[in-house]
Amino acid sequence: MAKTVKKTEIDLLTIDPSRAGKEEPAAADPSENKAPGRFKRFSFVIYMLAGMLIISGGIMASVLLGWVSISSPVEQPTKIKTTASAVSAKPAQKPREIGPTIKLNALVINLNEPDGSHFIKTSMVLELEKAEYLEEIQSRTALLIDTAILALGDQHLSDLRNPDYKDQLKKVLTGKMNQRLQAQKIKQLYFDEFLYQ
Repeated sequence: MAKTVKKTEIDLLTIDPSRAGKEEPAAADPSENKAPGRFKRFSFVIYMLAGMLIISGGIMASVLLGWVSISSPVEQPTKIKTTASAVSAKPAQKPREIGPTIKLNALVINLNEPDGSHFIKTSMVLELEKAEYLEEIQSRTALLIDTAILALGDQHLSDLRNPDYKDQLKKVLTGKMNQRLQAQKIKQLYFDEFLYQ
């Protein structure tokens, strides 16, 4: 009985000298076949993004041009009933114009407390009655700062904690400064900074 011997490629090369030195063509690379499919998917994504950009740009343009208004459902306009007497009763008030101003240097002053550990830090802006007073007030800022130090040094911490007291303090400071200037040259005093401890 004859045995059949299975021949391998090496055996075939030795048997078939015509095949020696020649390589068989390699199997086609599977990635080459998939390239057109990848390109189609990639271009689909690009077209989708471009379409979304165009649509969102159109929406933004219509909102900016006022063709479409966006409002939340909570903010619905309420209708206000007006009567002729209500409209004529309150005429529109113009905001008060502020005259020329001078800002004084910031001050840190000890308050009138027994332990001496409390102080106030403030800076003030003075509104003048007339622009002509500007140069004179600038030359007399030392006198006005001295007046502020003396008046604020007499204050107590418990008074400063009262929010209404600041308005009274403004009037006191304005009155004392005008008294030292011997004329009504300061119209209003504003606190630019007001800290106490």
